[in-house]
Amino acid sequence: MLALIPLPDDPDPKGENSTWNRRIQAHKFAQAAFEALDNETELVDSIINPKDALSNGSPRTYRAPFHQDLPLDLESNLALMVLSIYEYGQRGNIKKMLNRSGQSLMLALEAKLYSPIVDQFVEARRRVWWATEAAIDIRDPKYSLPYPTIAADPEAIPFFVQCQYAILDASKYANDLNKLVQNGGDLSPLYMRTLDMEARLESLSQIADAWFDKTPCNMPVTSSEAVVAKSLRLMGRIKINSARIKIHRYPAFLNTPIFSKLHCGLQPITPNSTPAPPSSSYYNDMPHDPSSQLQPGQLSGGPAHVGTGGHPIPMPSPPGDSQLPFSALYSTNIARKAALDIAETLHALPYPNPSGLVDPSGLLGTPLSALPPRSMPTFMCCALMGAYVLAILTYKLRKGQVESPNSEITLAISTYEDALRQGLGRILSGLENYASAFEAVDGMREEVAKAFKVSLVESLSEPNKRVNWDPYYSGLNCHFPVSQGLTPFQPQ
Repeated sequence: MLALIPLPDDPDPKGENSTWNRRIQAHKFAQAAFEALDNETELVDSIINPKDALSNGSPRTYRAPFHQDLPLDLESNLALMVLSIYEYGQRGNIKKMLNRSGQSLMLALEAKLYSPIVDQFVEARRRVWWATEAAIDIRDPKYSLPYPTIAADPEAIPFFVQCQYAILDASKYANDLNKLVQNGGDLSPLYMRTLDMEARLESLSQIADAWFDKTPCNMPVTSSEAVVAKSLRLMGRIKINSARIKIHRYPAFLNTPIFSKLHCGLQPITPNSTPAPPSSSYYNDMPHDPSSQLQPGQLSGGPAHVGTGGHPIPMPSPPGDSQLPFSALYSTNIARKAALDIAETLHALPYPNPSGLVDPSGLLGTPLSALPPRSMPTFMCCALMGAYVLAILTYKLRKGQVESPNSEITLAISTYEDALRQGLGRILSGLENYASAFEAVDGMREEVAKAFKVSLVESLSEPNKRVNWDPYYSGLNCHFPVSQGLTPFQPQ
């Protein structure tokens, strides 16, 4: 994975030669690692005396450990996890990704890492177990194991795991909903399930928002692991908001496709694609008064009841009146807030700090595309979900625009559009940062770049006030001369 990161002194890190060299070198390391995993499970008797191999037990490894706090028998688990992410983020090979993560899970189950054994490696076993991608429901009491501990924030890992559970359940919900929609089935069985999911996600979202610190940092990893805790909190917030989009995407947008290729379950545009809802009806549903924007937990014209965690969620009309509990307007507002929160959180992720020195000066002046990736590419689909919402809202806002003599309405719509564009630009910058090392992410980046360019070219704002994304910051090549009144913009 480290071989994929461009060297700081590379004059052309995005050039074909540099990219090719990193790709080949990284793959050689990956193949060597996989061969080493296979060699460590080899029995000498299998080579020289196979008839005794079945009687001589398991293979043993005689070498120094990679890390003093990690036992040798767990190194294979971690290696397979990293190889799984490599297959996903760099090579885009989902089948191999699943194979590697499946092997890691089998090793974890074979070693019974879920057993409550207490010894010098108890923390290592807990971390490996909770980091393992599980194809089983580890909420089963059989697999109960205390969470690992981060000294700086003991609640960071439990919160992150709850976010993982939530996005898993939201993905299952979205899959079930899509099957019913495609088959013309009855959606009413999902009614109460939708309410339960929204109440749960609202509760987690409130926790994430209360903790959230939007200031980027580059603090080094210390024994307290404060930067690890911060990263987990931020990644959890991203996942929670992605889960909310999964729940509200259909009632808000009818799963209208806007991308040219299939990514993360978002269907591409085809000749038979379902058209977007009429723009006029969408505009009529939009609140013309900024003060009338719905807040999470409110539904226009209806009372609210308190859900899990004491947070209000809308009281829907009876199932007989609607197959799903939320109106298009309510779901649109939830999806919009979730997408903007994803963009804001991506921007707040800690910066890489290979030197271990805290030097905040110069951080914000360096384009993300010129920095190493800020984490493993494990939540790229969450970023794309946010980009989908912001892009489709921009398109619909533009289609539904009508002339209004009310300057306050015009200003509100212009401000709303600028917020959507800034959020989309931040997501694009984040994807650009990851794509600098992980080539499979570049397909997602291209889709978002196309959407962002459209938002720039066809701005609702007056030409002299249009916002131009700085191409140096995002990696885009946007030819909008500043001399014509365009203002270079970087997110703060």
